[in-house]
Amino acid sequence: MSVKQMISGVQIKFAICNAGDYPLESRPELLAGAMRVISAWSVLESHLHRVFVALLKGEPAQGVAMFLTLESANAQRSVLMAAAQSALLSEDVELLQAILEIYKRKATARNRIAHHLWGYTDLIADGVLLMDPRDYLVWQSDAGGELPVDQIFVYKNNDFVDMINSIERLSAIFHDFYFMIGPHIHRHDELHQKLSSLPEIGSALNRLRKRH
Repeated sequence: MSVKQMISGVQIKFAICNAGDYPLESRPELLAGAMRVISAWSVLESHLHRVFVALLKGEPAQGVAMFLTLESANAQRSVLMAAAQSALLSEDVELLQAILEIYKRKATARNRIAHHLWGYTDLIADGVLLMDPRDYLVWQSDAGGELPVDQIFVYKNNDFVDMINSIERLSAIFHDFYFMIGPHIHRHDELHQKLSSLPEIGSALNRLRKRH
């Protein structure tokens, strides 16, 4: 993942500063990576929606319509878990809870790409900058204050590649979970063992169990 880097004495330009100034256009080689992150996340969300459909059983159209009207990711996860608790074995509910724990962490990283302000500096020719708009507004309101460089993220090509690979791995996990509770229910034990043995799921399960 990308890391925060201190940038001292550097003239930084943000897209919000000048109309028509698009930082990613100055780094076209990174534009594709950023767009692939957004695209991969859309695929991931489609796998999550399939899991919800499988949990509804019967006639899912009305439930899916309701689910998609929920704008908050937290609300969607709550509805998904409520459906799981009424439809699945306790061991499968715990597994889904661990998967959603991973999903929540990945969403935080993806949301920076989708919702932060983009910028650039000529001193980092192979990277782009991201800043939380809330931090930017605080800085703007402090007329003459110094730019909070410790809150600026530097993203390079390898950061986008890592994010895409991570999102695609989680898509595969949702895909297997869907088949475990739906079309391939006869492979339930096999797929449950496969998912439970994944390091990231094992870590998420340990975190969840420590809370209870």
